[in-house]
Order: sequence, then C-alpha cells, then structure tokens
Amino acid sequence: MWLDKKGRPACEVALVVKGCRADMPAVQAVAGAGAGRAFAGTREGAYAEDGDALSVCDVTPAVTALLVLAPGTYAAGRPTGISTCRINQGLSLVGVTYREWPDTDTQGTRHTWFERPIALTDQPYIDQTYRYGSTMGGSFQQHQGVEFNNPDGTPVHAIGDGTVVFAGLAERGSNTVAIRHDRKLKGLFVYSTYYHNSKLLVSQGQRVKAGDVIALVGNTGRATNDHLHLEIHVTPVDSTPLVVDPNERFPRYTVNPELWIRPLPGTGVVAGRVWNAQGQPAPQVRVYGLVKAEPQETPYSYAETYGEHNHPDPDYGEHFAVSDVEPGDYTLAVVVDRRKMTRRVRVEADRVMWVEFGSRAH
Repeated sequence: MWLDKKGRPACEVALVVKGCRADMPAVQAVAGAGAGRAFAGTREGAYAEDGDALSVCDVTPAVTALLVLAPGTYAAGRPTGISTCRINQGLSLVGVTYREWPDTDTQGTRHTWFERPIALTDQPYIDQTYRYGSTMGGSFQQHQGVEFNNPDGTPVHAIGDGTVVFAGLAERGSNTVAIRHDRKLKGLFVYSTYYHNSKLLVSQGQRVKAGDVIALVGNTGRATNDHLHLEIHVTPVDSTPLVVDPNERFPRYTVNPELWIRPLPGTGVVAGRVWNAQGQPAPQVRVYGLVKAEPQETPYSYAETYGEHNHPDPDYGEHFAVSDVEPGDYTLAVVVDRRKMTRRVRVEADRVMWVEFGSRAH
C-alpha cells in the first residue's frame, strides 16, 4: 500500500491496481532517500514530491513509478516485475548519476564453446517465452532446451565439431539429429540434439564441423509452429539412449544451452541461484529486471528458476541463466516465500555474471 508524508494510505490500493504497469524504462538517475520520502520515476530521472502528498489514484502518462523508500540510494526505472503506478502531482528532479557498483561477481565464460545453430543472417535469437526450465508461467511442462523460431526450411547448423550418433525419428515422429562432440567437460560427454526438423541432411556415424548444415527447420513431432528445439546433454557415459529416448519426456542430463552457446555479439550472460527460507533451491521463481534485444514475437519478460526436471550446470550449479543480455547495470527482483528480494548486477559483454538471492546468498 502506498503512503503519504504522514504514513497514511494515499488511497485504498494494494500492490496491483488499475493503471499500474511493470514496463518501466532503463535507469536514468537515482536519489538519496530520507525515511518515508516518496519518489516517482520517469524517463527523465527520479523525482521527489513537490507540494501535496503523492497519490496513485490519478493516472497520467508522465510518471512510471511511485516509490516509498527507506534511507539509501535507489535506481528509478528498472523493470523489477513489481507493479508500479503513474501520478499527476507536481514533481522536482532530484536525480543523480548512478555509479554504485553491483553485487555481482564475474564468473568468466567457462564453456561457451559452441556456435549458434541458426545463422546470424537468419533469426538467431532464443525464444524468450519458453526458455530452459520455463513453464510459461505454469502453462507447460518444464522445458528441457531452448527454441529458435524460424521459417520452414531454414538451415540448421552443427554447434560444434563431433560425430552424428542419431539421425532419424524420435519423439512423436520428430526428425532429430544428435551429435556427440569431440570436446569433453572434465571427462563428461557433451551432446547436442536438434528436434522438429523438416529434413535431415546427415546420417548416423557422419563427422561434422561447427557450422555444417545438418538439417532444415520444420515442425515435425510435438511442435505447434516452425522452430528448432535445441538441447545440450552432459553425461557420465557415452550413451545415445540417455540423450535421445522417444519414451523419456525429461532426459536425465540436460543442461541450459544458454551457458554453452556464445552470446550474441556485444552481449553477456547472467546466471545465479535463488534460495528459499529453508536454504533449498526455490523452483519456478520468476526473476525480473533484465533488458534484452529480442524478436518482437517473443519479447523477454522474466526468467524462471529450474524445477525438479531441470539440471544445474556441472560447472556453475546455477538455478537460472539468461544469455544475450545487453551490457549495463540492472536491478533484479524475485519474490520467495512472500518476501521480495533485489540484487544489483552489472552485465559485461562476453562474460557470465553471477548473482544470488535468499538465505544462502553470499
């Protein structure tokens, strides 16, 4: 509930009210806040109240956030997923340049060995509505890979050097290719699998190089549109059935491809963990706050932490990962056990940046 200068409700609203919005712009300015002072965030910066108490009752297009802040320094404008409201009171600019360093550690790029399976001249973006571990807000099963939406017949490329260990029909008649890659991770075998193709251009036992065209995009099998479904598997033994099994909906050794494919030029990766009050991984929690360049048909909104059928990377042990993030300073937000938590992250090109939330964060 929003409060006026005397700590009284400005109007009878909860955290989500008519006229609220979560699509705030990028950070332009911040302000040091005194206890209980109200601020509003706009595209021009952070504004303090001027005259009467701020209210969320009157909606105008000028202001994109109304915040009652504890003492400290705050950024105005980052989308955190917590609903924000617009107001029409008189405001005075109090913003200053945002220069605080974030909480993030740099993890480097430990194994972004692989190229994109779709050429940069086609549509190389990862679908942001159904990423690894996503359930589309609870509407679908926990996703085991990532999608690349492209028209039927778009070339599909091998992401790395290796040997084709499967080329044929897999789940629900999906034309599928599986490659065992030459490079291992600490003795573990690394595979990539490519689903829903309209045509296969390689055969079992064939050697391929990164960039070779191995198939054409289609919608065979369990697919609702033309797209490539890509999975990466890291297995303790060399076993094709562990990777391609028509009867297994949740393969045992999938990992998040966004930690293995090189990010788009000039972008970075954010990964991290979200813990609940008992110190356990918090599943299917939405992580808000990142801004990405993406195709309009699948705009980025939030990431989801992994569920019981997803697997942290052997090198990172993460609960979520998001690639192709534009460099800059971000404020991420989650809600766990009805408690909102925020962390700052500074994204750098060609790096994996790490952030943690909750009782085991450090």
